[in-house]
Amino acid sequence: MRDSVLTVESLTAGYVPGMPILHSVDMYLDRGEIVTIIGPNGAGKSTLIKAIVGLLIIECGRIRVWQEDLIGIRPDEMTQFNIAYVPQTDNIFRSLTIRQNLLLAANRGDGQAAFIDDVFTMFPDLDYKQSEKARQLSGGQRQMLAIA
Repeated sequence: MRDSVLTVESLTAGYVPGMPILHSVDMYLDRGEIVTIIGPNGAGKSTLIKAIVGLLIIECGRIRVWQEDLIGIRPDEMTQFNIAYVPQTDNIFRSLTIRQNLLLAANRGDGQAAFIDDVFTMFPDLDYKQSEKARQLSGGQRQMLAIA
């Protein structure tokens, strides 16, 4: 048995029950390794990522992080495994300020201030613009905010 960080074995999944997009997909991500998913449009790259983070119907197979089974874990609970999904577009609240976006994401009770401080340390571009509306950010800055 492999001791991978992320293991996807014999995964069959899709958007509609009985109509899978992915068929028997295997993928292994070991510690310190970078794995790239490549293919033409419609090949199932985004579908695989969405299946891993719990957004799709898994018909069969296994998805594990450090031997913990992810199948059945809600997407909002994936953070306990340090997993998050950031869509390419429409991934922030444009009408809110940067700080307001972070407050929504923080949801950490007493650790909220520390979380926001950490974000601004990691992404200084966001720090000096924290009171601006998110719609005013560049594309790269929007991705920083979405990742945060």
